[in-house]
Amino acid sequence: MKTKPRVLVLTSSFPRWPGDQTSDYVRQHAVQLADRFDVTVLTSACQGASMQEEGEGVSVVRFHYALPRCIEVLDSATDHWPTLKRSRLARVVLPFYLASFFWQALRLARQADALLSHWLIPSGLIAACIASWLGKPHVVIEHSGALRVLMHLPGGRWMTRMIVRRSRHLITVTEELRQKLIELAPEAEERTSVISMGVNTSRLGPTDHDVSPEESRSQWNGSRVVLYLGRLAEVKGVAHLIEAMDGLEGAVLIVAGNGEYKSKLEHLSGRRNMQVLFLGAVAEDEKRAWLNRCDVVVIPSVVLTNGQTEGLPVVCLEAIAAGKPIIASRVGGLPEVIRDGENGLLVEPANAGALRAALARVLDSQPLRSTLSTQARLTAQQYDWDVVGKKFTRLLERVIHE
Repeated sequence: MKTKPRVLVLTSSFPRWPGDQTSDYVRQHAVQLADRFDVTVLTSACQGASMQEEGEGVSVVRFHYALPRCIEVLDSATDHWPTLKRSRLARVVLPFYLASFFWQALRLARQADALLSHWLIPSGLIAACIASWLGKPHVVIEHSGALRVLMHLPGGRWMTRMIVRRSRHLITVTEELRQKLIELAPEAEERTSVISMGVNTSRLGPTDHDVSPEESRSQWNGSRVVLYLGRLAEVKGVAHLIEAMDGLEGAVLIVAGNGEYKSKLEHLSGRRNMQVLFLGAVAEDEKRAWLNRCDVVVIPSVVLTNGQTEGLPVVCLEAIAAGKPIIASRVGGLPEVIRDGENGLLVEPANAGALRAALARVLDSQPLRSTLSTQARLTAQQYDWDVVGKKFTRLLERVIHE
């Protein structure tokens, strides 16, 4: 039997265990590659997670980097950049994290045919250096966060150009990110492709056991269900959604997710005239159930003062796969998927008034919801993992055989 090419995947974020939704798209991406490649994922240790595991054709290896283990705060479930800004301990252990990541990657890379990294830093930087040293091809995928950090980091332009020069190919998940990358590193233009993450469309449709939006309203005194699904961070703009919901009659807001802003958002909503339920983090089955029982999904992302914003939130792909009307901010890669008035509605970011008007428009019109739903499902077909996975596979095969 022909041996599969071996690919080492480096990532700073990865699910801790089956069902964990932390950067689950990275896991799904690895599973797609496993059809044609022997895939090993390297990521940092996380309390409660196995140090080595096998599943769905993917090997996962984790590394420790500090003693005692309780100070390993840069784990695979943590958003590293906010953690580094607010935690002195995180900044203290960062050099040890990077050193351990590098040496473990070097050890595994010797047996690999190619390296693939998620985010330009730290994974892309480490993989690019190792690939250049060992003479092996490297492909880096940028999702948004690392590139926007590099745009404002002293020496960020130099670091980006070094990664680009030591990588065989680069992938951004949106065209907007591709243009930002080229601004920092013009030499990236000829070898950067736009390929989004994917979505399992077959898993997100309604089943006989799901509660429909119509049935769900009976649980909320006839109120329509507005769903926010994602991390609770400043860049997600949930505060503006809460402001938009204030006094909006006949609607209840469901917030599914955790993050550093959760307590602030709970406090903010408590002072508003609104129905709201904070669910915390939800497992995959719960996420699918809420997507099917809601009337509309809102993605209220904003642009922070430092320029940080979204790439393409995976919840956007999940919502269109579930055939849900979407109201999204006109930021990052969202306008590349959502066509205003066709498969969703776009509003200006950080504008609660515009968001409230869009919510009222969607919630008050069954014909509009039906049209947006139909077009959303049609759009989702091009983002199915069966389609997207083949694009990644063909690119990796070409890179390995060049």
